[in-house]
Amino acid sequence: IENVRDMVYVLDSDGTFQLVTEPLAEWLGYDRAELRGRDPGAVLDSAARGAFADRIQNLRDIDSEGTFTMEATLLTADGGERPAELEVSLIEDDIFRGSAGVVRDRTELKQTREELRDERDRFSYLFNNLPDAVAETEFVEEDAVIRSVNPAFAEVFGTDDAVLGSALNDAVVPPAHSDERETDRLADQGTAGDPVQ
Repeated sequence: IENVRDMVYVLDSDGTFQLVTEPLAEWLGYDRAELRGRDPGAVLDSAARGAFADRIQNLRDIDSEGTFTMEATLLTADGGERPAELEVSLIEDDIFRGSAGVVRDRTELKQTREELRDERDRFSYLFNNLPDAVAETEFVEEDAVIRSVNPAFAEVFGTDDAVLGSALNDAVVPPAHSDERETDRLADQGTAGDPVQ
């Protein structure tokens, strides 16, 4: 483990760091010797400390050879925070000898999630505030089935949430003016992924 280039640690049976690889120590801003013998609570944020200890105890209680994975915020030597994923397994040799874990940097994942959340929020705002009637649909066989509508759609077509799950044509094409061949042609184009006007 000393030579592993991944972020790996080993805790002894007392739950203190027995070994920390160089990449993990560097990522946290510590010298490896500074962490040896310390409790992992020194690098776990307060929300993760109790959960981490409980998860290890749960593995011990069920005499498991399995692992657990948890997300946590790790604290750096200078007081910074690093989002991480920990994959932990017990070290067993007839008796409990501690645990070992692999640490993965979640910084990019966290940023991606935040960007996706912002994107979703912007889309929701636009969807709900557009003055044009908009319906989000999904093609089920040949029908464009309504999954959501914006307030303008509900106002223009006099519909409410009851329209969700029904065919778009049923909501927007008046029965007296329905040209089945035309609506079928438009549905075929939409199903093929072609823009339809």
